[in-house]
Amino acid sequence: MDFWSYKYPDPKNPWISWIRSCAKRGLCMTILLTWLIGQNVGQNLDYREAYDIAAARAVAELKVLAEYCLPLIRVGGLFVAAKGHDPHEEIKDAKSAVQKLGASMIELCNVESMGPHGQRTAVIYIKERATPKKYPRLPGTPSKMPL
Repeated sequence: MDFWSYKYPDPKNPWISWIRSCAKRGLCMTILLTWLIGQNVGQNLDYREAYDIAAARAVAELKVLAEYCLPLIRVGGLFVAAKGHDPHEEIKDAKSAVQKLGASMIELCNVESMGPHGQRTAVIYIKERATPKKYPRLPGTPSKMPL
């Protein structure tokens, strides 16, 4: 059985239910749920390119999320970003940064939400090559000076 490692702060969170539904669809066989903050561990060799999947909520711009998450994913792994109902402009704006970080988009999935914001979108990227060692930059830098 394949083992996929996934880290997230709160296993009771509805976001985890969505990740589990992805697992049932065949994206992964087993998921390990624990806490991780990408901006603080992306340069740590124990975490760098050690995971099959990283997921992030829509709390920052896509290119910022990509800079924090993609260094944690091994080549061939997935980055899943939860975004609003129409992320097309943000995806276009992040394309250059995502490519620089070693990935490309493979799928957009509409996700129905019972929350106040309705439909959300999961933007899924595959990591095709190693992320350059200079990324992620120091915490806060990607938000202040996005790629």
